[in-house]
Amino acid sequence: MAPALQNPASNITGADSLQDAFQMFLHASQSLEGHQQHLHREIEHLSANLAATNAKLRVQIAEKQDATNRLRALLQALPAGVLLVEAGLVVEYNPAASALIGGLTIGQPWRLPEQWARTSVPDEYLAGSVDDGDKVVQVRIVASGPRSMIQLLDVTSTVQTHARNEREAKLVAMGRMAADIAHQLRTPLSTALLYASHLADGNLAEDDRAQFAQRLRDQLVRLEGLASSMLGFVRERPKQVEVISLAELAEDAIASCGPLFEKRGVALVRSIEAGENVITINRQQIRSAIVALLENALEVSTAGQTIAFDVRVEGQRAHIVVQDQGPGIASSMMDHLFEPFSTTRVTGTGLGLSIARTAVEAHRGQIDAVNCTEGGARFTVILPCMAEL
Repeated sequence: MAPALQNPASNITGADSLQDAFQMFLHASQSLEGHQQHLHREIEHLSANLAATNAKLRVQIAEKQDATNRLRALLQALPAGVLLVEAGLVVEYNPAASALIGGLTIGQPWRLPEQWARTSVPDEYLAGSVDDGDKVVQVRIVASGPRSMIQLLDVTSTVQTHARNEREAKLVAMGRMAADIAHQLRTPLSTALLYASHLADGNLAEDDRAQFAQRLRDQLVRLEGLASSMLGFVRERPKQVEVISLAELAEDAIASCGPLFEKRGVALVRSIEAGENVITINRQQIRSAIVALLENALEVSTAGQTIAFDVRVEGQRAHIVVQDQGPGIASSMMDHLFEPFSTTRVTGTGLGLSIARTAVEAHRGQIDAVNCTEGGARFTVILPCMAEL
C-alpha cells in the first residue's frame, strides 16, 4: 500500500505560525529588556536623588545642630537669665537663671519665687539682697501658644545708680538751698522766741498769756511742718509698696481735699478712665503728691472757676492731669518751679512741688508743668501701671 502524501501547504502554514510566534517572543523579549533597562535607569535616578536628598538633609541637620549649639552657647553666655517653658513646665534654662532662682530643675512647674515682692515698676521684683542692699530683678515673659520664654534681668546696679544719682542731686540741691533753709527757719524761730519771752513775764495778764501761748504754738507747728516737708524732700525710693487700683488712687486723692474745693467755691471736674489698671506704689507718697498738685491749683483759683482732674492710661503709663484756670506760671518761675523753696506765696514753703516730684521720680515716674494757651496751667504726672491680672 502506497504511503500517504503530506500537504505542502500545511507545512508552510505551520512554519509561518512558528516564525510568527518566534517573532512575537523576540519582540516581547526586546520590549521587556527595554522596560527593564528603563526601570534600571529610573532606579539609578531615584537612588541618585535619594542620595542627594540624604546629603542635603545631613547638611541641614548639621547646620541646625550647629545653629542649636551656637544658640545654646549664646544662651549659656548671656548675662540675663533665660528659661524656656512648655505647658507650664521648665524645659531649658541657663546658668544666669539658675543663679537668680536657686534650685531650678528641668520639668518643674514654672512660678516666681514666693519671697519675691513687686516694686513700683511693672515686671520688677525685689529678690533677696546684694551687699546688704535690695536685689532687683526684671521679669519679661514672651508667650507663643503653650511655649513661653522667660527673661530674668538683674537690674540692681541700674536701680542703685539711679538712686545714687538721685541722692547726689538732692545733696547738691540741699547745698544750694542751705541759706534758704536758714531764712525759712529764722523767721518762725524769732517769732517763737519773742512769744516765749512774753510768756516769761510774770506780770502778763491771763488773756495775753493765752494769746501768746497760742501764737507760740502756731509758730512751732509751722516749724514742725517745715521740718517734715524737708524730710519728705530727701526721702529715698519707697520700700513699702502695694498694688492698688488706679481709679481707687484717684478717688482717694479727691476725697483728701474735696472739702477744700467746696469751701473755696471752686468746681472740681473729674474724668477718670482707668479701666482695670492697677499701680504699684507707696500709697501715702503718691496720694500726697497728687493732693499737692490739686491744692496748688486751688491756691491760684478763684470762686466760680473750674479745675479739671483727668486720669487716663496710655500703654503701660498712667497719666494724671491737673489743669486750672488761674493766671498760669510766671516765665521767671518756670525753670525753677520744682526746686525747693521756689514760691511766690508769702505763706508758702515752696516745698510742695519739690516733694511731689521727689515722690513721683522715686516711683520711676515723671512730672511736668506747662501753661495752657487758653489760660491757666497744666500739671501732668506719669507713672508706670499695668492691667490687673
